[in-house]
Amino acid sequence: MTDGAGKAERMVGPQVVQWLQRAVADELYIEVHINGRTKTYFTHIVDHPPPEQEVPEGEASQEPPPHVPFSYLKEKSHLIMAPLTPDAEESEVQPGARFRFLFFDGQKGVEGSIRVLEQVGLEEGLCIKLTFPQHLKVHKMRRHHRAKVIPELDVRLLEPFGTRVIDISQGGVAFCYPSESEPLSSGAMIQVMLRAPPDLAEEERLRRLELASGLAIERPPPEEIRIKAFVRNYAPLMGDESTFCEGAVLRCGLQFQINGARKALEVGEIVGHVERQYLHTQSKKQKRPGGMEEEALPGQGGTLWGRLRNALHF
Repeated sequence: MTDGAGKAERMVGPQVVQWLQRAVADELYIEVHINGRTKTYFTHIVDHPPPEQEVPEGEASQEPPPHVPFSYLKEKSHLIMAPLTPDAEESEVQPGARFRFLFFDGQKGVEGSIRVLEQVGLEEGLCIKLTFPQHLKVHKMRRHHRAKVIPELDVRLLEPFGTRVIDISQGGVAFCYPSESEPLSSGAMIQVMLRAPPDLAEEERLRRLELASGLAIERPPPEEIRIKAFVRNYAPLMGDESTFCEGAVLRCGLQFQINGARKALEVGEIVGHVERQYLHTQSKKQKRPGGMEEEALPGQGGTLWGRLRNALHF
């Protein structure tokens, strides 16, 4: 579920309660994998009222003490999670099913393993009652390496907004959120389509070839993938992102819903493509005095073959 994890700290006893209380206080979304499968579900910890106390016959009923939200966590007997998003199959939330859960607090990832006890009807719907985690593992980590999209590379989130991508990783993407669009709620699932343009070095080679030969060369269609994603967060644009984002004021982070190796490979190919373009541009700048780019001259061969040969060996 995570990449780049450091050495894990093992939390037990009161520390487990404290981390779960932080997840509640910060309204953190929790990622869940069921029975070791790759599909990711989202949920959050919910409260439940204390059980009603039966009053023996002949005794006057007393006003119960005020309820302290999430006080049941200190009892360390169970955990209640909201209905999963997307909806899980009934067979996946039967008693005994194993939930591996994970949430992020800053640069730390917190994970644990628990089992389903039963489903319980609460105000939020049919919630899931689970065993209380005996321990948690806390890692200092980044989930995935982010590949920064350079300005020259127009990677687009074609659907649903048609806007530029700021950075991308195997786990998700950040994009320029259109100012005229209403913000989507955190946790909302949307279908997106990503488009990555051709390799910059290849495009440069083809332009030189066209210039040298006078021929028009057909380009392959840009790579596009469709994938489901969850809205994770919004943040103000930073640094040169305002210029890059063409008038937008927010960046929006999405987390991919990756089911299966094929979709993971498709995402990985685009991430690798973006990273190669960044490294290619940095390499060119380092080769120029003072980091200045130089305009390449077309081939000077006298014949068509000579011009083609020079264009292919710039």
